[in-house]
Amino acid sequence: MAVKAKYVIGRDEISRSPSKFDSIRFLQLDRRESENKNNHKHYNYNYNVTTSTTATTTTATTTTTTKIGFAMRKRRQWWIISILLLLAAATNLIPKVAADNQPPTILDTDYGSFIDDIFAVGLLLQSTDVLDPKLILTTSEEPEWSANCVSEQISRSELGFHFDIPVAIGETLPPYSERGTVCGIPGLIGFALYDTCAERSGDLPPPIPNGVEHVAKMLEESDRTDWIYIAIGGQTSLQKLIREYPEALSKIQNLVVMGGNWCTGFEAYPDVPSPTAETNIGCDMAAANFVLEAAAEAIQHKIHFPTIYYVPIATVNVLSGDDYSLITDAASPANNNPHYSKAANVTIDFYNAWSAAARSNPGLLVHKEATTFDPSSESTPQFDAVAVLVAMDIARGASGARVAQHEFANGVHFVTNDEAAGAAEHRAFFRGEPAPAAYSLWSGDEASLNGKVGGRNNHQGVPISKRCQDLTPHHFDPSVAPPFSSSSENGGRSSPTPPVGIQAALGFVSDDTEKDFFHEMALRISGRVPHALSQFACDAAIPTTCAFVSAPAPAVELDPTRIEQNSSTEESSSTSPSSASLSLPPPTTPSLESCRLTMATEAYSVLA
Repeated sequence: MAVKAKYVIGRDEISRSPSKFDSIRFLQLDRRESENKNNHKHYNYNYNVTTSTTATTTTATTTTTTKIGFAMRKRRQWWIISILLLLAAATNLIPKVAADNQPPTILDTDYGSFIDDIFAVGLLLQSTDVLDPKLILTTSEEPEWSANCVSEQISRSELGFHFDIPVAIGETLPPYSERGTVCGIPGLIGFALYDTCAERSGDLPPPIPNGVEHVAKMLEESDRTDWIYIAIGGQTSLQKLIREYPEALSKIQNLVVMGGNWCTGFEAYPDVPSPTAETNIGCDMAAANFVLEAAAEAIQHKIHFPTIYYVPIATVNVLSGDDYSLITDAASPANNNPHYSKAANVTIDFYNAWSAAARSNPGLLVHKEATTFDPSSESTPQFDAVAVLVAMDIARGASGARVAQHEFANGVHFVTNDEAAGAAEHRAFFRGEPAPAAYSLWSGDEASLNGKVGGRNNHQGVPISKRCQDLTPHHFDPSVAPPFSSSSENGGRSSPTPPVGIQAALGFVSDDTEKDFFHEMALRISGRVPHALSQFACDAAIPTTCAFVSAPAPAVELDPTRIEQNSSTEESSSTSPSSASLSLPPPTTPSLESCRLTMATEAYSVLA
């Protein structure tokens, strides 16, 4: 006999923990009975899903309670509906439980000109087990168009009615005269996705205007202080947030910036040897310096400022071979593909559209990139998606497990147009070789790096990493005030502010960690990672050596040690313990399906 029931599902309370889930312990069912005015029995069921979280040094417990109430005529049939609702809860609520405890995250993107932003958004959408995306903010030449396109990608990804990431319109990049390198040439950056995003899908809500103000309000109203802000374009919006809403920064724990180029010994872009200018920095050098100066001043006055992690271009690589095939396979809906992912499909669709538009327009900067890389077999170099995955490692408490994090304790600086023009007149500040605009400078003296400066010709014969053979010869003196300060009204300061140290990912720890890094990226973009149960395992004998491990899933996942295309071709020269080969035990976390079965079985025993 069919049983008619009305039910409402809604969260009551969540005790949050910043750590990730390792296992799901049990699901408990409580039944409460009451009489309604029609003498029908009414039952309220409280599902208590308790999960255990274990980090390297701490253990936390998170409890989520969801009430499901329904009325039914026949009491003897209540247990049948209970079982069905248990299965529904196990299927639909577990990913939400996981996402509710990850650090809330803002992605600031220059979406539309470069294709790697599309991959970065695709990665973020498929990584809610590690990061909790609360907003995507656009900062570009045309931030309205960028915001429309981001909304389109999210909408077309069809991740479910409950999946809603608002998109806000950020700041427009400064005038061309204030930008450097290729970003300062009118029309060269362009926008390659006009046609793709010209017609908005269905009832898609418009992007939020005044994005920086919205970010500030969201942060100020939040009770979380572990926000992550990921900037993968110019820092124009971030500069405004810091300048006009400094109190909002108290909620941001980590700032991850894709930009900068301090390394030499590799090609920063095809046929472009390093050192060279970096485009994200070049789109607003003054804003990048402003953020650093604001951090230094905040620390000087003992005011909280987020920890700054730079992800320079020494970490860049393409997705190709078996890794890229994971994404293209998941993007194909043919023959009832069991691995089909609409989000992966949209990522590849946007890539194809971008490639076609860029190939047809030789006047765009990305024309050469589009003609060099074939969407059927490989991605373009991934800059921005690397920053998103580095942010995930930071959230896991393993920031230097795979990328080679090094500290610039004496700070860094970026050359503005005015500084490049007047460098000869300010020799006290600009040490070493004069640098063009948008170049990245360091002090020339870092205790943690001095032993490796000089690449293979230094006394130890060990470069900083495989790709980062040496550091740029372009320096600055942090004890001298910059001649054109970005934080002062008159363009300069009479006295210097003590520099703020930053972390910079100068390549990868080893071949294995690089392979593992890009393999996880491909798995996530393809949608093959069960969000509730992904792991990040570390070898107990080598604490700095970690690897991503996904729970068993229907998809056939590839061994990252067999994927050679995402590793640098030079012979590895790192001899540190952290570069040892990964030899990790298999994951102990049960599969998503086994957890659901276990919970249904335990719930049935409670009912019995």
